[in-house]
Parts: sequence; structure tokens; C-alpha cells
Amino acid sequence: MMIAAFAQRNRSFIRMTASISGLVASAGDFIVTTILGLLYPGYSFIHHTESFLGTSDSPVAIYMNSWGIIFSLLLIVFALGLRVTVFRHGNWQKLFVILVILYGFGEGVGSGLFPHDHVEGVLTLSGKIHNVFGAIGGVALAFIPYGGMNIFAKDTRRYAHQYSLFTFVTGIVLIGMFLLSKQNIIDYPGWWQRLFLFDYHCYLFFIAVVAMRYPSDRFQGEGWDLF
Repeated sequence: MMIAAFAQRNRSFIRMTASISGLVASAGDFIVTTILGLLYPGYSFIHHTESFLGTSDSPVAIYMNSWGIIFSLLLIVFALGLRVTVFRHGNWQKLFVILVILYGFGEGVGSGLFPHDHVEGVLTLSGKIHNVFGAIGGVALAFIPYGGMNIFAKDTRRYAHQYSLFTFVTGIVLIGMFLLSKQNIIDYPGWWQRLFLFDYHCYLFFIAVVAMRYPSDRFQGEGWDLF
């Protein structure tokens, strides 16, 4: 009851805080990993995945793993803020929030606490746990725009619906390319990972921008009228 009352009184503040957290998380991941990759001698953006930056023998591991925790917290604030403001009603809205939290938890906390380490070419327990968390986060991320497709009705929020559909389809394709590269069927795993993350993070950035612009007292429970 106290939380609900606080959310009711401070809805605009919570919405802005959530939006800023979403913007910082989605854009910050590219900025941070790019800077850390440049600081890591021999690191290749097209051959090495982001997990390589956080391994125990990485000179930037402490920064990468710290960012993973921060990234997770930002997405959780983003998701919960959406839930108590513009996504207060609807099962698809609830699913959207859960998926964002799972993505943040899997890719952020999982990667930050469990480095993708190998010993004599064998994946360690930490590396295996890292993969499990990463898989959970990856599946959640893949279906975030699917939730958006159902929140933004095709006939009344056409552009947002189309963008959600575009991201869902292209994201699945790019994830598939990344998985093929991890199996050495095609080259450049780092490149494919960055492409699919860019695709989905642009979508999260879009959601954060729209939430920031949208007056929460106009929310009708089914989506945004602006798009």
C-alpha cells in the first residue's frame, strides 16, 4: 500500500527516472564496451565477444564486470518504473517488464559475477554459469519486441507496432547468425553479437524515449497514443 501510494504521488518522477535509466543502459553498454575494448591490447571487436572483456585475465575485467552489475540495476529500475507508470495495466505490459528484468539479470548480474573463464582450454564452472545466465538473458531479450508488438496495437499504434515487429524479426535473424559463429560455422562472433545487441538496444532506447515523452495521466492501459 505504501509503495502504491508513493508511486501514485510521484508518477512523473518515477517515469522520468525509469526512462533515463533505460537510455543510459541501452546506450551506455556500447559506449563502455567500446572504450574497454580499445583499452584491451589485442582485443578484436569482430572476433571477440563482450564476455572476453570480463574474463579473469582481462586487464579491464574489473571495469567490465562492474559495468555488468550497473547495467543490470539500470534495466531493473527501467522495467519497474515502467510497471508503476505507463505499463500499469495489461498482461503483455507485465510480460514486457518481466522480460526486461530477466535480460538485465542474465546479461548484467550473470556476466558480472561469473566471468567466462577457461582453464587449459576447458570452460570453468564460472564460465558454465555465465553461459546459463547469458542464455536466460538472450531468450528474454529476443522476446521483448514481441511483447511490444502486442502492446502497440497494429491499427492504432502502427509505427510502434511495425518497429516492434521489425526488431523481433531482425533480432532473431542476427541472434541466429551469432549462434552460427559461436559454432565456427561462420566467422566474426564479435561482429554478430554487436549487431544483434545494437538492434535490441535501439528498441529499448526507443521505449525509454517514448516513455519519457508520454504523460502518464493519458495512459489508457493498452499502449501509447503517440505512436
